[in-house]
Amino acid sequence: MRRTIARILAASSAILVATAGVADEESGSKPAAEIHGINPADMDPSVSACRDLNLYANGGWIKNNPVPPDRSVWSPGGQLYEKTQEKLRGILEKVSKAPNAPGSDDQKIGDFYSTCMDEAAVEAQGAAPLKGEFDAIDRVASLVDLQAEIARLQLLNVNAVFGFESDQDRRNASEVIAGAYQGGLSLPDRDYYLKTDEDSKKLRDQYVAHVTKMFALLGDDSSKASANARSVLSLETRLAQASMTPVEQRDPDKTYNRKSLPEMAKLTPNFSWTSFLRQIGAPPLAAINVGQPAFFEAVNRELVSTPLPV
Repeated sequence: MRRTIARILAASSAILVATAGVADEESGSKPAAEIHGINPADMDPSVSACRDLNLYANGGWIKNNPVPPDRSVWSPGGQLYEKTQEKLRGILEKVSKAPNAPGSDDQKIGDFYSTCMDEAAVEAQGAAPLKGEFDAIDRVASLVDLQAEIARLQLLNVNAVFGFESDQDRRNASEVIAGAYQGGLSLPDRDYYLKTDEDSKKLRDQYVAHVTKMFALLGDDSSKASANARSVLSLETRLAQASMTPVEQRDPDKTYNRKSLPEMAKLTPNFSWTSFLRQIGAPPLAAINVGQPAFFEAVNRELVSTPLPV
């Protein structure tokens, strides 16, 4: 038992070694004394390890590191991430101000950062940089066009309608297949669309107001912007109704549904997976794991029942 506890403690505190003894290059402060292995100050030996191993191993750290008001969780890993972000920002600001050699990595990084930080130029351009994307969407005139646009957006890491990725076959550790998962929702999950309590209704009203504002900023008049926003909520609500609940998604058997391409064709006859895979440049695939088959059946129906502009 003691040997097992020691191993767990060593693993849980290993990350502290990475964060200790790191000098702050920007402020010039000296590094703290480097700590190897377990830091006794982060433990709480007043707690029995057999009753509460977490507090025994981490009670001191938890006591001395309260969760910041802008966070929902806090950990040594979170601290390490913040330190890394601070140092990256320091590097970016340094190279953006330095006289870098033309064509060098520092020059490219500095120019890219400076461009992103030029808020005045960003505000002046408005939505103009997105015109090419909107034009591509406006050219969609058929289901074939829509599928091609979905594939194009997927290549840009926009999970339009659904999520798609490489996936380890859960029942064959030697094989990597594709995975297709429910998506298409702007709010965090299905419950935000379907709960009937007053807070949920208020949140949906606020969401519609937000989407209306986005359409207005893109040039729609108030009535058109409002109608478009309502169409967005309506479509996303139907997708939410077909989505698995968070609890259902915790069941690994329910979210494992390996299907061949012919089986995929039967699942969604209005969406060609053969064409989709070709359009995204996927290698030959033996199968696709469909995380939520009912969701894709709903997408298949929406492709022909929902007006194409929506």
